[in-house]
Amino acid sequence: MFTLETLVLLTVLAITTACFLFMQRRRGASKPRLVCTAFFFLSLFGAYLLKLQNTAPAVNTPIPLYKLFSINEYGYKGIFNDLIAYAIPFLAAGLFLAPAFPSCGLFAALLVGVGASLLLNLYPLFNDAPFIADEYLFAGFGCMAGYSVYVLLTALLKKTGFPERFNLIKPSKRARIAAFLYLAALYFGIAFVMILDHGETYAPIQFFESETPLPQTMALNCTLSTETAKASIYGPSTQSAYERACAIALALGVDAPFTSSGNVYTAQTDSASFTMTESGSWTYDLLAEPTGSLPTEVEAIKAVFDLFNSKTLLTVSLDTVTDVVSRHDENAVSIGYDVYLSTAVEGHPIIGSSSLVVSVRAGSVITKIRRYDGDILPITQTQIISQQRAYEKMESGDCAYTLFTPAVSATINNCYLSYMANSSQGYYLPVWVFSCTATLEDGTRSAFDVYVEAMR
Repeated sequence: MFTLETLVLLTVLAITTACFLFMQRRRGASKPRLVCTAFFFLSLFGAYLLKLQNTAPAVNTPIPLYKLFSINEYGYKGIFNDLIAYAIPFLAAGLFLAPAFPSCGLFAALLVGVGASLLLNLYPLFNDAPFIADEYLFAGFGCMAGYSVYVLLTALLKKTGFPERFNLIKPSKRARIAAFLYLAALYFGIAFVMILDHGETYAPIQFFESETPLPQTMALNCTLSTETAKASIYGPSTQSAYERACAIALALGVDAPFTSSGNVYTAQTDSASFTMTESGSWTYDLLAEPTGSLPTEVEAIKAVFDLFNSKTLLTVSLDTVTDVVSRHDENAVSIGYDVYLSTAVEGHPIIGSSSLVVSVRAGSVITKIRRYDGDILPITQTQIISQQRAYEKMESGDCAYTLFTPAVSATINNCYLSYMANSSQGYYLPVWVFSCTATLEDGTRSAFDVYVEAMR
């Protein structure tokens, strides 16, 4: 369904197309050129429709090619995603540019792409939309690519008489050389970007420290892989807090307008309220008093998982129940449970953050949800070390662990990948976790974990 903005733009482009066609017709332009002119403006409208599918950027970045200078953070996929999102929509417009306007060259195609992208985005910019320089520069690159493809195609089809048969412009030798050099530069530029992407030097995770040394004897009771692999790196979602708040509140049945106070958004109905902060943490409260029989601990846990399995409330998945606390009223009568949960991404646990607490009361009704930390999404991939290499780093002392009581020996039972946040940059980075069992000095046994950063 077209919005008012789309209809206005379509009207403006239609009038502009009619004016150009009228002027070209008066100057004796051929029918193929008139058709190409119409397709050029139609391609611009198509580019606008394609751009509507793009996720709105979260911040202003007026510096062009900013991701290229921070490639270790964004990765070549981050750059290519922008190239596809911003350049591809203008490819068709560049293809029809030369036959529609024969006087245009390669540099003119760049200006046309940049200018057209600015004009198509004029209304959002006047309504405080973020200005991303790459959006307009890449539009120019896309238009240049389309122009270059047309030039080289006409050169290849020259012997067939195709251009003459349809009265299409035959680009000059200089134009063919420029088009070839541009496409070659684009190809080798992409290859160069891929070579540059060797992974960012992320700030190290701030592990806790134990003054208790690891035991000298640590038996390996599991098989460790020697294969390296790639793992995702996660970062905060770029969706605005307001948009995310609207989506979650609606999923929870809180269908009410939001009010904002500072960096806090609140919506409330007669039966429930929802609050989200700018950081992405949120709270849901049921205002009505639930009725029914008191659930068992198992029933309370099931109610929590049923809710999150039936609604899209998180970008991560529930992992494990870390604690269940029985709650009582002022008369010491049991009223339900608070279920504490950890989360995971792609089946890998998130340690130390991204947790939540869900209150379950009478009738297995969920009366409160407290979600700590905001949504996270994969932003790039990085090469990680093998389990065997992580084990070697652990042996050299390059690790952190949760052993706080002296032990005489320990057994390593398992090794798996998990994620931890590096607080200085806000990323969630992969960590190898060794699950261990220690034999303490008094003969008792105690479980603990050893953490080794998985990135090279």
